[in-house]
Amino acid sequence: MCRSNVLRHYALALGAALGVLAQAGQAAAQDVASIEPLAADRIAAFTRQKDDAANARTRQLGLVAARLRQTRSARPNGRNAHASSLAVRFTGAGDGAVFDTANHIAPEKERRTDRLAVWFAGDLTVDGARHENARASTLYSNGVLAGSDVRVGPHLLLGNAVGFGFGRTAFGETGSLGTRYLSDTAYGTIFTGRDSYLDLALGAATMDHSTAYDGATGGGRRGGKQVFAGTGYSRSFRHRRLTIRPYGQSRLSWSAFDRSTRSVADGCAGPARQTYRASITAGVSGERPFTHSAGRFRPHADARMEWSRARTRFGARLAGADDIGDGHGAIAETAARLNLTAGVDWTVSDEATLATSYNLSTDLLENTEREQTLGARFSMKF
Repeated sequence: MCRSNVLRHYALALGAALGVLAQAGQAAAQDVASIEPLAADRIAAFTRQKDDAANARTRQLGLVAARLRQTRSARPNGRNAHASSLAVRFTGAGDGAVFDTANHIAPEKERRTDRLAVWFAGDLTVDGARHENARASTLYSNGVLAGSDVRVGPHLLLGNAVGFGFGRTAFGETGSLGTRYLSDTAYGTIFTGRDSYLDLALGAATMDHSTAYDGATGGGRRGGKQVFAGTGYSRSFRHRRLTIRPYGQSRLSWSAFDRSTRSVADGCAGPARQTYRASITAGVSGERPFTHSAGRFRPHADARMEWSRARTRFGARLAGADDIGDGHGAIAETAARLNLTAGVDWTVSDEATLATSYNLSTDLLENTEREQTLGARFSMKF
């Protein structure tokens, strides 16, 4: 009798404890359910912000590399030349239009200087589609640079460029993401021989990312900064009209993103994050120009392999996001691609040029479909 009473009391106590645990589990599940959408939103927003920062950095280094290529033709005379490839694009209305300053500047022989030169590069886009999508920008740019460089001697050129980028794009069903980017890059070229050179670039940038939602107060802002460096080396081998140029390139970057400050009064702020990225490119290109009665032709081909390694570290774990990291607040990504390009540039006259190209790109680490592109471009100066 006594034993049965003890068992009855034990069963009642165990049932009450299980009830309390069930209620606590339901409350915890409700809390996680309310947090998970916010966490998913933060992850998606940061992914876009990280990609925007990487694209801006790549764009800045690419424009500097293009400027260094422009200066090579004037090197044998120990001179320099002003240049501009800034373009303004009008889209979203009709067929669009492009105003390219490269088609309106004087010939290079009239732009040459003894040592110091200035240059502009990049593009601005005026988009008329804002009346259909209020979340988009009317004016945006993925990179504009203004720089100057000086020819120190026949084997050395040094320069500096200031760049910026800005814009706002749609995000999700009611949101938008804004980006502002300001950079400064020091660069130079050392000619190590008659047919070889070494390019160097070192830069830093500040970033500002913002999120906004229609009719909601869930927007936020995240600042950040970047440090990046790039090197490139190439050497030419010539045999009559044939030129073969092996080349190599490396890039390093470190990006730090501040904590995301949200405007909602829920005490939620996205964690601070850092990304590290290294990439190496090796390739070989060749060309054999010739002249025909129909004009000047330049058949060319290029083969290159690109390898990159990126790592993102989180200042804190995101609720409901355990599947995106390795359990220690970090994500690592490795990529490798092979690119093959072939084409012909046909200069019909000093005012007209026709260029055709074929490109094949394939991923070396993942079993994905090959990307093939066939293109043609015709340009004429007026």
